Amino acid sequence: MPTPPATEPAADFAAMGLAVKSNSGPAEEPFAPTEFLIEAEPEPENKAEHPAESDTHHNYRPIYTEVDETLLDPPPARSRWQGVWIAACLILICSFAAQLAYQQRTNISMEFPWMRPKLIAACHALGCSMPLPENAEMLRSEWSELSYVPEFPNIIQLNATLRNLAQYEQALPMLEVTLTDDQEKIVLKKVFKPAEYLSSHDKNRLKFDAQDDLRAFLQIDLGELHSTAYSIYWFYP
Repeated sequence: MPTPPATEPAADFAAMGLAVKSNSGPAEEPFAPTEFLIEAEPEPENKAEHPAESDTHHNYRPIYTEVDETLLDPPPARSRWQGVWIAACLILICSFAAQLAYQQRTNISMEFPWMRPKLIAACHALGCSMPLPENAEMLRSEWSELSYVPEFPNIIQLNATLRNLAQYEQALPMLEVTLTDDQEKIVLKKVFKPAEYLSSHDKNRLKFDAQDDLRAFLQIDLGELHSTAYSIYWFYP
């Protein structure tokens, strides 16, 4: 005979707290085990004993240093005289700059030759003069020769060429001639102005142009003096 199937034991739904549907009556209420119940904590009656987190933030007061207090201070009110003081300072600065430019106008024209025409026009409007630069370091003696006049043994003549190395025009320099004898003692020393040493070709010259040459020619009467050597020196007084 065949063996009857094994029967599974009936589940005790009542012990698990589940409702059991009965054909004869309504479903019973489920039973909640006590181990699954969590009691809510009662709210404190006095909130002052348990302050909220938001209250804690509102009661926070940071500590400021003296620097922080200075930065937080409101800016001082602007004085009505501040604009007057600024305008007065600007006027003084402009006046000082104009006075400095007037005193150094020649040096400015040496450093910036392209500004010389503008400085000349400004001086003409103000009634002042614009002197020519005098920079002896930019003068170079190119050639010189001293010789006696054959018909007049007591007269010597000097020929010399000078070049202006500057990029700007200059005033005509002075010429100093020194004569010495055989013992290198000074026999004669004399200074000549441009009108005295300029050759006939340059007699009407009033200035020494930039990168230009000029020729000097003069005669000196020695009288009873006798010279065997000479030297020349170009300078500005």
